[in-house]
Amino acid sequence: MKKYLVVYVGFITLGLLIFSYQTNTNLNDVQEVNDVKEVTTTTTLKIDNSWNNFLNAWEKSLNIPIELTYQENIINSSFLNKWEWKGDKSTAQEEFLYQIEVNGYTCTRIWNSMGWALLDMVHPIGKDFRAPHTYKCDDKGEVFIFGEPFYFNNEWWVFQNYEWSWEDFNCIDPCGSSAQYYATIFVIENSEELKNFTLSNPVIYNKLFKNYHSYRGIIRRTTAESISIVDIEKDLYTEKVIKPVHDFSESFSYDIKIPEINSSMKCAPEVNNEIMIIVNELVEDKKSILEITTPEKAEEEWGGFIETLEIKYDILEISEYLISVFISNTTYSFGAAHPQSFTQSINIYVPDCTNFDFHKLFDKSLNNNTFTYEDVVAKEMQNQLCAQFESRSDCDNYLSFVKPFPKLSDLEECCSAIGLNELGIFVQFWAYEVSSYAEGSELILVPCHNLEILLDRSSKYKDMLEYYSSRIDLETQYEPSWSYVETNK
Repeated sequence: MKKYLVVYVGFITLGLLIFSYQTNTNLNDVQEVNDVKEVTTTTTLKIDNSWNNFLNAWEKSLNIPIELTYQENIINSSFLNKWEWKGDKSTAQEEFLYQIEVNGYTCTRIWNSMGWALLDMVHPIGKDFRAPHTYKCDDKGEVFIFGEPFYFNNEWWVFQNYEWSWEDFNCIDPCGSSAQYYATIFVIENSEELKNFTLSNPVIYNKLFKNYHSYRGIIRRTTAESISIVDIEKDLYTEKVIKPVHDFSESFSYDIKIPEINSSMKCAPEVNNEIMIIVNELVEDKKSILEITTPEKAEEEWGGFIETLEIKYDILEISEYLISVFISNTTYSFGAAHPQSFTQSINIYVPDCTNFDFHKLFDKSLNNNTFTYEDVVAKEMQNQLCAQFESRSDCDNYLSFVKPFPKLSDLEECCSAIGLNELGIFVQFWAYEVSSYAEGSELILVPCHNLEILLDRSSKYKDMLEYYSSRIDLETQYEPSWSYVETNK
C-alpha cells in the first residue's frame, strides 16, 4: 500500500544543513535526450537548450521542501554516519540497512551510483533535486531508491522512482528531458534495523518527540547567589579567607573567600595554585590604582576614594574524575556607575591533572561544512535562556542583543565561564555577553541528556561519561536520565 508524505508547512527551521551528495556521475553531463516533447519550430532543436529549459521548469515545479528540525538533523547525522558504506561492493549484505521495504518492494543496497533521478522536491539531506540510486528494488532494474534515507516527522523516508507525465508540465520550447528516472518520497515500511536504531537512540525514542521535557531555564542572574542545584561535600575542601597586605591596603575593602581543595585529593596542588593565580591577578589589578594616585590625593582631587574587591566561589564538582570550580569577583571604584563582575573557571581532569577540554566530549565525525556539535550546544544554550518566555517573539527579542549567538569556543575565549558536573555543562555568562546589564549575569545548565547523541563514545573522558550516565539518582524533570551506550558508531 502506497504511503505518500503530506508536507506540513510551518515546521520551525533551525538552519542546520547536513551532508551533500558525492557521486561518480556528473548529472549535468548530458549524453542524449531520452524524452523530447513534441514542438513546432522552424529552427534546429538544440539539445543543450532543451535540457536546460526542462531543468528550469522542473525546479519551478518542485514541491514545498521539507524543513527538518535541528533534532531531526542530529538524528539524520547520526544515522548517516552509521549508514555510510564501510566495506567494498563484496560486503553489501553486511552493510547497515542492507534491505528495506518500500511501496511493496523489497529493496537492497547497491554499490555503484551511476543511475540517477530527478526528485520532485529538494532532498532534505542532499540539498539537491537530483540524486544517485542507492537501492535496487526489482530484478528487471526498473525500480530504485535514490539518495539517502532520512528521518522526518517520526517516520523514515526515501525517494523511489515513479511514472512521471508531461501533462500539466509548463516548459518553454525547446524542451527535452535527459533524466533517467523521476522520484518522489515514500515511507520505509517495517524495518527491524531502523526500529532497533530508534529504540537504541534515546534522543529519538522517548525524549525529543514524546513530551519533550521542560527546560530549567536561567538558574541565577547574579553571582551573589549560590548554585542551588549543586551540593558538594564540605569535607572535600576548606574555605580560606584572604586578606591582602600592601601599601594603603587599609583603605581598600577586600572580601575574599576561596576554596582550598584538601591535600588528600589528587590534583589538589594544581587546582589550589590556579585559584591563587586568579586571586593574585585580581588583587594586583585592584591595587594598580596606586600607580596613579593615593587615597589621600584621590580625596583631594576626586572627592573620594573607594576601592572594593569581593571574590567568591562555586564548586561544581570534586570527584575522582573532575574538579570544576567557578571563581567570581565583583569590583567597584569611586565614581563608577555600578560595580563590575565576572567569573572565571578552573576545570581539571583528575586522572592526569590536565586542563579539561570540553571539545573532546563530542564526536567530531558528525560535523560537516554547515552543521557541527557547536551549533547544537549553542541552540541548547538559547533554549535555556528562552525558557522564561511564553512566545517565540519574546525569545527572539531577548536573543537579539547579540548576533550571532556565541558558540562554546567563543565563550571559552572571552566573557563567560564554562564548568561541568554529573548534570551537564554549566555556562556562567558575564554581564552584557548575551543580554543587557539589567538582565544580570545568567547562569544556565545544558544537561548531558540533551547532548548525548553528540558525545564521543571513544572520548578520552569516556569513563567519566559512563559514570555520569549511571547517576540516575540525579534525574529531575529538567535533567532526565540519559545513556552513554553506543548509538552513533
